[in-house]
Amino acid sequence: MHKMQTEDVIENEQQDRFIDEATFHGDVASIEALWQRAPIGDLDMPLIDIGQGEPLVFVSILEHLEYVYARQISALSAGRRVITYRRQESRTRFVGLAERAEELKRVLDSLELQRADFIGHGDGAMVLFEFAARYPARCRSLIIIAQGADYQIAPHPFIWLLHELFLRLPVEHFLPAWFLRRIVINYIVSNRPVGADNELSPSKLGSSSESCHSERSEESVPRETRILRCAQNDTIGATRITEFVGENSLSAPVPHSHDGVPRMLPQHLIEEQFRKIALWPFVYKFSVLPIIHNFDMRERLASLTMPVFLINRANDALSPEAKTRWLAENLPNCAGYHVISGGERFFMYAESELVNRLIEGFLITVKESK
Repeated sequence: MHKMQTEDVIENEQQDRFIDEATFHGDVASIEALWQRAPIGDLDMPLIDIGQGEPLVFVSILEHLEYVYARQISALSAGRRVITYRRQESRTRFVGLAERAEELKRVLDSLELQRADFIGHGDGAMVLFEFAARYPARCRSLIIIAQGADYQIAPHPFIWLLHELFLRLPVEHFLPAWFLRRIVINYIVSNRPVGADNELSPSKLGSSSESCHSERSEESVPRETRILRCAQNDTIGATRITEFVGENSLSAPVPHSHDGVPRMLPQHLIEEQFRKIALWPFVYKFSVLPIIHNFDMRERLASLTMPVFLINRANDALSPEAKTRWLAENLPNCAGYHVISGGERFFMYAESELVNRLIEGFLITVKESK
């Protein structure tokens, strides 16, 4: 009897850890209902433009993956003007970072937005980096989620070489969509072992010998550009509460759901959205690889003088925490860096309560520093 009760408790805890299908489908339906066709340059593009106040732009990621932003769009539009767009996926020609950055610029121009705050996750953050480097005056602030200054998929260089072949050969014509989809999703839900980031040497990170635990004098760093220094006895994987420069720092811990256990999206729900992307191998070759394959901002960080707030999870396989830590240390104006534990790559959806509070706290400091 006791054994059966224990098994029931474990099963209930496992169920509570995952977002349920009804909730997920409701969020997807809600964001799909917000799309309106709008003229953007020479194109007719799906656009979400809701709320009033300071503009906050969510940089587009793959079509049908906009649900990643769904809970931020819903919550933040209560006090701000919130904007996102569904980018035009290419299936016949390469569309790289420069063209994606110009696509974002056309969206802003069409809406007559000269300046805004921006949020980008993963591939969308790569586009945001490129846009901010080209047009820094148009960026009041950046919120970068799950992305470092460069991008290498382990095992490197094996995956890099596979991508080279994919780009050079007509692999998309015979590679099964289900097979490529499964590989990508396995990376999304995988967890890099906590502590594995320590294997990344400073030379591999592209940094000097300094890390998040840098001993350099605080007096040598201007106060307004200081980031949260990680305590030397911190455990990688523990939640770090970000301290924002100014009077509006977060004074209370931001709780995870379910007593410290991060919530997650079940793999089959992520796959459900990916299956909506038509001709996936063609999209991967012409829309995804041109962005991620050679992404590297390490030599261009000096141009990013606007406040930047970074959020990552401790064990992300595609954006190792050590790389976002290096980015935090090397940005000219990193206003904060927060690491959450566990989850999967789309944690900003599954852990929206935590992420929303962090974003709101950062945006308050940006507004009051104007």
